[in-house]
Amino acid sequence: MNKDIYAGLKKYIYRLDNGYFLGEKIQKLNIGLLDCQKPKRVFKIDVNNRCFALKINITSRWDARSRIKNEYEALNLIEKNKIHNVPRICYCNKQNKFQGREILIVSFIENEKSEKLSSLHIVKLVKFLLKLHSIKSRKFTIPYGKFNMLHKGNASDFASRYLANIKYGYTFLNRRYNSEILVSCKKYINFIENKFSENKKLFTQNNEFSLLHGHLTNKKNHRHILTHGGNISIIDWESACFGEREYELATFLYENYNLSQHQKGLFIKEYFNSAPFNKIKLKIYRFLIELDDLGEYLGKLSRNNKSDPLRNMLLGTFVTKQLLSLKIQARQW
Repeated sequence: MNKDIYAGLKKYIYRLDNGYFLGEKIQKLNIGLLDCQKPKRVFKIDVNNRCFALKINITSRWDARSRIKNEYEALNLIEKNKIHNVPRICYCNKQNKFQGREILIVSFIENEKSEKLSSLHIVKLVKFLLKLHSIKSRKFTIPYGKFNMLHKGNASDFASRYLANIKYGYTFLNRRYNSEILVSCKKYINFIENKFSENKKLFTQNNEFSLLHGHLTNKKNHRHILTHGGNISIIDWESACFGEREYELATFLYENYNLSQHQKGLFIKEYFNSAPFNKIKLKIYRFLIELDDLGEYLGKLSRNNKSDPLRNMLLGTFVTKQLLSLKIQARQW
């Protein structure tokens, strides 16, 4: 993105409908950057005091690897099924591209500053997920970001490849340094590999898959669950896919580290009472997700500048907590 991006976007928006936007003549137009993480840029645009989120895909092709396309198709499907609490599609340019890139404009949803979810938010989130997961498909697609591709296959294939990918990552770490931490990690990899082998049939029984958000997190820099009063909204659907509900539930339970044990228990109870799921698959997915994240942080720790002791300390603290979590899960299996 060059320095003229703002001026270029303004011209682009003015030209969309000869000075009109959503049927209203443009009197005022302001653009500001919201998110600059690859492979997209997200801008907040203010058109006549109405706010929207404008997303630009950095890759230049409209194909299966496009996050913009993935989000557009997911939101379109959600709208057709009359599910609310998500951004509304305002514009998508499959043909009229901006500098060869795709653009998606959706309604902008305001958010409270607090990162914490209340018990009321948890209950409303469960109700939302039950509606979302009722959208079914016989096609299975790996969540975007896993192996950098959308893959048609089955849940067993996904879990197998996910485990293989994690094992490869730890092999790479072994080449950098050896430590007691990596010995513990290898032990947990062997543990979950055995558990997956014992329960592999569970992953082949599904012939119908649910629409998933793919990355339900409420972390500071990745807030996908927005709150306003007692209500919630779910944003950023670029990782949406058709898969197993247990993967979505495991992602939520792990990614939202500021939830209390009571809230996690409430989430599981509310969901399970309405739509029972396989608890063994949930455990396996959660274990895999935690191992994957642990490997990522170990990689950061091994590459980190030794002259930054504070960052090393924070990374080391996370690694210690993660190993303890895996140890507790293995014991409670």
